[in-house]
Amino acid sequence: MTDKAVDWRDLAERLDAITYQENGRMESGGTNVAEKALALIVGDDFVRQTTDYCVSGEPGSETARSVLRLLRPQVARDRCIEIFRMSDGSVRGAAAIHLLSDVADLSVLQWMPEIQANSDIFVRAYSARIIDQLWMGGDLEPEEGRPFLDALLRDTDDMVRNAAKRLLEMWERDAALERGEDFE
Repeated sequence: MTDKAVDWRDLAERLDAITYQENGRMESGGTNVAEKALALIVGDDFVRQTTDYCVSGEPGSETARSVLRLLRPQVARDRCIEIFRMSDGSVRGAAAIHLLSDVADLSVLQWMPEIQANSDIFVRAYSARIIDQLWMGGDLEPEEGRPFLDALLRDTDDMVRNAAKRLLEMWERDAALERGEDFE
């Protein structure tokens, strides 16, 4: 889609993936570096447009979601919370939080109180999905997510409480397995 060549050295230096030493260099790589590199290659405008398209629910939005899920760029997280804040209780706001759960990293925890205080039950239920995705991705330990889960367990809506209960049950099963216990 683009004809421009990538200056890999410059890109690696921008990502702090190269450390020069007197006897050569050390390079780092991996999934996190790849996610950040791809986000820089495609650019912020592309990410924002893709985020908007995904939230629109138009045909092809799941493909757009898959691309954003792969990249997990900060620009997409920022755009999701921006859309949510501007949505004024619309379906678009809930769709933005749903997408946020797919591109989340630990930085989104700062927004959880705001998300969980929203009047839309789908927004609050999707906040459980954010915690779930962070946990399943290995980014969040149950102890770190527990305050957010506890807030959902106290929610006034059954759907929100049930989403939190399902996640709590998964955590309890996982902990039992780690201890070598059987569960039913």
